[in-house]
Amino acid sequence: RPALEQFQKLYGYVQAEGRAPEEEGGEVWVSATDTPDKWREEITFWKNAGVTHICLNNTFSRYHHQRIPDKTVKAHVDAMVSYIGAVRDLI
Repeated sequence: RPALEQFQKLYGYVQAEGRAPEEEGGEVWVSATDTPDKWREEITFWKNAGVTHICLNNTFSRYHHQRIPDKTVKAHVDAMVSYIGAVRDLI
């Protein structure tokens, strides 16, 4: 994944400054439009890459992320509740 290459580049800069990569936080955005198995796979990937912050965002459509179809507040809350229920043990 291209983003993983960017994180490795960042960690190289951090090490060049004499700090450990674990001292530098990294954030990624995820969306709740796929399946719970895919959500878990994505969280596991990012955690293994050293990411420290994961932001669930349901309202954007960029890269591989998609907006959830329904625009109601209830739909967004339901999506977030489903997502956290599926990945809680990984975060």
